[in-house]
Amino acid sequence: MVVGILQFELLIHEAESLKDKRRVVLSVKDRLHREHQASVAEVDAHDMLNRAVLGLAVVGREGRR
Repeated sequence: MVVGILQFELLIHEAESLKDKRRVVLSVKDRLHREHQASVAEVDAHDMLNRAVLGLAVVGREGRR
């Protein structure tokens, strides 16, 4: 069994409100889940409008995928 984890930061230059930030973060999370079957969550920088820190985790039988 292979477990992969990743923490990455998104810089959202055009966000003028929390609603703009949520739209971008939700879009990224949905796309990663849909295309890679990854679990994604916002893990830090909740109160900052132009920055989001996301954590990603995947589990698989083989390392190729």
